[in-house]
Formats: sequence, structure tokens, C-alpha cells
Amino acid sequence: MNFLSPAAFFLSLLLPVIVIMYLLKLRRQTQKVSSTFLWRQLVRDVEANAPWQKLRRNLIMILQLLFLAALIFALAEPFTLAEGAGGDAMILILDNSASMSATDAEPTRLEAAKMQARSFVEQAPEDTRITLIEAGAQTEILVSASQDRRQVQQAINGIQQGAGTSDISTALQLTAAITLRQPNTDIYIFSDGRNDFPERLNLNGDLYYYPIGFEGTNQGISNIQLEQNPSGDNSTLFVQVSNFSSENTERRLEIYVDDALFDAATLDINGYAQEAYFAESIPADAQTIYAYLSGEDFLALDDTAWAVPQNLDLINILLVTTGNRFLESAFGLLPNVALTVLNPTEFPQDTEAEAPDLFVFDQFTPTEDQLPDTSILFIAPTSSTPFFSITSTVDQPIPRKTDPNDTLLAGIAINGVSILDAASIPLPNWAKMAVSGDTSLEPIPLLFYGTTQGQKIAVLSFQLQHSDLPLQVAFPLLIANLTNWLAPSPINSDLEGISFSTLAFTPPLGTTEVEITAPNGSTSREIPGENGLVLLENSFPGIYQIQWGENANARVAVNFFSAEESDIKPLGQLDLSGIENNSQELTINQAKRVFWRPIAFLALTLITAEWMVYHRGTLSKIWLGLTRKEQI
Repeated sequence: MNFLSPAAFFLSLLLPVIVIMYLLKLRRQTQKVSSTFLWRQLVRDVEANAPWQKLRRNLIMILQLLFLAALIFALAEPFTLAEGAGGDAMILILDNSASMSATDAEPTRLEAAKMQARSFVEQAPEDTRITLIEAGAQTEILVSASQDRRQVQQAINGIQQGAGTSDISTALQLTAAITLRQPNTDIYIFSDGRNDFPERLNLNGDLYYYPIGFEGTNQGISNIQLEQNPSGDNSTLFVQVSNFSSENTERRLEIYVDDALFDAATLDINGYAQEAYFAESIPADAQTIYAYLSGEDFLALDDTAWAVPQNLDLINILLVTTGNRFLESAFGLLPNVALTVLNPTEFPQDTEAEAPDLFVFDQFTPTEDQLPDTSILFIAPTSSTPFFSITSTVDQPIPRKTDPNDTLLAGIAINGVSILDAASIPLPNWAKMAVSGDTSLEPIPLLFYGTTQGQKIAVLSFQLQHSDLPLQVAFPLLIANLTNWLAPSPINSDLEGISFSTLAFTPPLGTTEVEITAPNGSTSREIPGENGLVLLENSFPGIYQIQWGENANARVAVNFFSAEESDIKPLGQLDLSGIENNSQELTINQAKRVFWRPIAFLALTLITAEWMVYHRGTLSKIWLGLTRKEQI
């Protein structure tokens, strides 16, 4: 134990003063009386009258000595060294990603992390400024530089379990900005370590990591696909089960169709391996298919998966081109697509056929009066249109994603694509740039898209034959994403993979509001945002009911497919090699825990008791008077 103000112990010199006051005797005046019979006690005192007297046991004196000792001890401000923040400020980062729902820490990892964080807040010095950051699928500062312990505790209690990945990287970037204004800061991460971290970051403080969790045993459903037969015959269900642990295991896979057990099998899964299972003859009229992995592991979130039948109505696409096998092959890979190829000399098509859902103009630009009023994909346009203007041509632009989270480029790597040349098109005010091209002059749009006057437009500004994009795995994925956005089939087949925790879809043109009913029965009304996209963040797995208009509705399945989150083995130490000015030690600061308040309260209690003992006669009379009044 140490003391912040040890000089207060000089006041202990007052302790013997109190004792001396009880040793001193009063000097009485001499007075003649007629008889000493009634004054015998006084005579004995007079006979022993001297400067000092024998010290007798006195409760009042003892209470006064204890009071002074407690007061001196409180003024000295005793403290101990304990785990926790020892700096002027403290930043707590709590991971509430899906893996933090694992139950190897009771009751869950997240609750264990919250308990640890609450302990840090309780033990922090009262003048420490505390910042609380929630790091899940979205990063949010819940409390900023607060000394209000109650506010921080309430914020910690309010953190809910998420179903997404952990964004510790963004949390650390926010932390770096905070520590620039707030030196001498201790930063604590409460997580299982299943995170990505910045490659380079400078923190003006010490960083400490508290690993949460103990076990990594987990198996989960990592994929589910329902292959429907366009002829209307029975369907086939594909389920993939992954073992995220090193030990071989057995798990029972059960398949339910419309809440009735349809099939089951016991799977032997090697460590860090996958097993596939096919359930055939799924009834064509089935509404909901549900796969369940029975047995025990520490993460229940990936033990279930759903599939719903997709609408098999065809999407009619008219491709106007002089010849492009790459495009024809990419569109041919898409399900539910009816592709018609037309030479530019034959456009517009002089038939009474049904109007296409999507027009694709490859190296061809129709005149203004030939432009359709439905969705259009321009590839290497040859001239300006009412939608955009071509100003020049640029050589060898280097492509890069403008927004890494753009749904149009989900799962697509674009950086390694080589492009010979591209049209220079200023970005229209209605459009969003998905891919830009770095040139010697300035970046130009290589792929942009948007909605103007209710019409969806996407533009790829370079010839496919003048690039190696068609040879990349990204090409068919890009065509599929463009088709899904430009000409979505009924909404249940238009899920876009931002992440497993985000439901994203594009409703039909003209939709002003969408009502979404979650698996737990809660409903929300969403307004389509930019480019008609509807997002529902932090959505948990299950079947979602979606309705727009009066009678239009659909059902979609959101599943938990994330190898990163299903691999729940906690990391004992983080790779923080890119973070400068930090401590990667698992030892914690020795913080000062000052506890003068309870001692001061003890001193107040003692002086109150001394007063009551001294006035016990008066207090007894008052008490007797009160009790007599009550009896009367």
C-alpha cells in the first residue's frame, strides 16, 4: 500500500495530545464547609490533587483517537496498484462480432468481455476519461472521453450481440485520431482476436489485448444451394459442412422441408475439412428448406441454414453486338436468362416479340430516338448519348475500386486487370463510379452506374477485347452482378453479397417503399436508396418476408457463411507489427486505486458515535419523553 499525500501523517502528533488531555487533572479551589460527610468523594480527589492522574478506560477517548487516526489515514490518500488504466485516459474497444457469441466463456464471449470492461471502469481512477468503442460489423463510439462512470456502464450493458464480422481495424483508426488529442492513453481490446488490423498505424498510447475465449471446437454449415428444375420436377439440395477444428468429428445433418423432417445423415468430417451432402427429390412445391447440424459445439449461429425456391421466370436480354463470345458465354452461365443476340445493322428489332428486360449495347450506340426506356448496359460506347458524353480516349488506365464495399463489385478483384485504352467519360451527376482508372492526367470512370428518370443505366467504358478482363474469374461475376442490378428477377433471387449480415436487394423500378419482416417477427419499412438499392444492416440468419406495393411480395434466405467467424479459436496474441508506439505485452499497467472515501466515511461514523456517547444522558431523556407521549 502506498500514499499520495504521506505528509498527512504529521497530523498523527495530535494523537498523544488527546491522551494528555485525559491525563491532566483539574485544579480545584479550596472552600470551607461545615461537614465533609457529603463531600467524601471530593475530599479524596482533593487529597490526590496533582497535575497528573491515572489513565482510565474511557470510551469517548477511544472514539476520538480512532476518529483522528481514520481522518489522518484518509487525508494521506492510500492507494494500491492493480490491473487497469493507469493513464489520464482509457479507451475500451469491445468486439461484438458473430464469433463473440461462442459459449466457451460463460455465458458467452461477449458477456465475458462486457464483465471485464465493467471491472475496468469500476477500478479506474475517478479523473480518468473513458471512451467506449463498439467494434462489430459497424464501428461506433458509444461514449467519448467521459468521467461519468454510470454513463459508461450503461453503454457497456447496452452492447448487443452482432451477426457480422469485427471491424477492429476501423476502431483502431478512430483510436489513433483520438489519442492525437489525448496523450497518455491506455487502449484495451476485448476480443477473441479474429480480426484484421491496419498495416500501418501510429497510436499515441499503449495498446493492450485481452483475449476472450478458450476453445476452438466448432463445425458449421458453410454453404447451401437449392438446384431447381425449370421443367417443374423435383429439386436437389446441396449442403456443405465444414470442420473448423483440428480433430475429426461426427455430426448429424438433418434436412427439413416445410417444418417436416425430410432426410438425415451422419457425416464424418476430418479436421479442417469439408463434407458435402446432396438431398435429392426435394418436392417442387416446397416453400422452405431448412438444414440443421445437430450435436454440440461452441457456436450455434452456423449450425443452421435456409433455402427458399427462386422464381424461375426468365429475364429477357437483348445483346446488340458485332460479335462477342465473352459476353455471350457470361450471360449463358446465368440462370433464368433468355439471351437474344442482334447485329447492330438489325437494330431496332422489327418484331412483335416481348420487350427485353435489359438491353446490352456492345461497341454500339443507338441514336437518341432508338434508345429504349428500360435498363441499358453500355459497353465501350462509340458516341455520346443523353445519359453521358464522351470527350476523348485515354491509354492504359489502371483500374481500381472506388468503394471497396460497393455491392456491384462484391467478391470481385479488379486491381490486376490490364486495359489497353478506354473512353474518357465525365461522371454524370446521376451516376456512381464503381471502378476508376488512374491515368497520367487524372482518374477517369471505367465503370459507373445509376438511375436517371426511373431508368437504370450502367456504362463500361472500354472494349472487352482490349483488356484481359474476360480471362479473369471476375468477369462472369461482374456480368452477374450487373444483370442482377439492371434487370432483377423477382426480388427473392436478387440478393447481393455484401456480407452475410447484410440483406441487400434491388426492388423493381418505381418502388418507393419496402416492408421487411425479420425472422423474429419485427418489421421495418425501408426506402430504396441510391440506385434503388435497399440495405438492411446487421441482419441475423433466417427467412425474411419482403413486400412492396399492394400484392407484390417475396421471401429470401440470409445465411451465416463466414469462415472467418466460424473459426472461433481465440488468438492469445495479436499481430500488431504494423502499429507503432504500442505495447504488445499481455501484462497490464499497474494503475493506482485510491480508496480514501470509505476511510473518510469511517471517520464520520466514529465522530458521530463519539457525540452520541457524550450526550447519551440527554438522548436518553429525549427518548423517554418520546416513548411516554406515545404511551399516553
